[in-house]
Amino acid sequence: MAMSTTLIEQHWPLNDTALKAPLANSVRAVWHIGSREGEYILKSADQSKDQAAVERDTAIFGFLRQHDFPAPALLPTKTGQAYIEHDGRYWYMLSYIAGDRPERTPDNFRQLGELTAQLHSLEGYTLETSFTFAKEIGYMRRRATEQHAPAEYLQLVNQLPDLSTFPTALIHTDIGMNNAIQDTAGQIYLIDWDDAGIGTRVLDVGFPLICGFLTEDLRFEADNAKAFYSGYLSNSTITDEERSHIFDAALFYVLMYTLDDGHFYESNLKKAQWAVEHRGEIEIALK
Repeated sequence: MAMSTTLIEQHWPLNDTALKAPLANSVRAVWHIGSREGEYILKSADQSKDQAAVERDTAIFGFLRQHDFPAPALLPTKTGQAYIEHDGRYWYMLSYIAGDRPERTPDNFRQLGELTAQLHSLEGYTLETSFTFAKEIGYMRRRATEQHAPAEYLQLVNQLPDLSTFPTALIHTDIGMNNAIQDTAGQIYLIDWDDAGIGTRVLDVGFPLICGFLTEDLRFEADNAKAFYSGYLSNSTITDEERSHIFDAALFYVLMYTLDDGHFYESNLKKAQWAVEHRGEIEIALK
């Protein structure tokens, strides 16, 4: 996945560019770019993405900018395109947000919950996410059979309610501090918008509950969870039915990540089992 300053300046309206540093990523190339015009992030799309998928993934940035939502801005090419094709990959340029990963504090999680509610309230976006409950649950059952997963795993998967008919909104699909940058003024920005689009809202809401707030040593970060859901629920129009299934959406995610990339992650199954046993304790955070 070779990239050069010559190629960058050929395609984007930047001068005196420098490849400042490659950013760690297991599935794509991500570069921090310096230039006379400012700093940017150059990303290659996942190799599994075809052109239509890249068009969906890059379309979100213009919409977010129109609505002043705190997220990176897309820098179009010199010809006004959202991306280029090079070395068998699609590449696009985003504004660089100076800052760090937010500290795991209740105040920051409350802001993240408020941002999630703000995202879900945005109207007018029409592109659907490719991430759906129906598709993923099918993958999970198939992988469980192919990889001879433990019976207790498939039992938990089969007990999940059908979330595919729940209300939709513009969703990020991967809400968490791992996908956030906080600037020096304290503002949190959401990054990594791959697969964002109109989808099942409760999936976004549920994602952090287990994956984000239950540690590897099975300790539930109750204060952080309460802060996130206070920020979200006090600023959203989520229905009572959705609210009662936030835990199920959270369980869906951790089970999805238990069988991933051909591996069985026993630690995630233990998280799922612990969460089911302590559901009442966890759901206190949603009150």
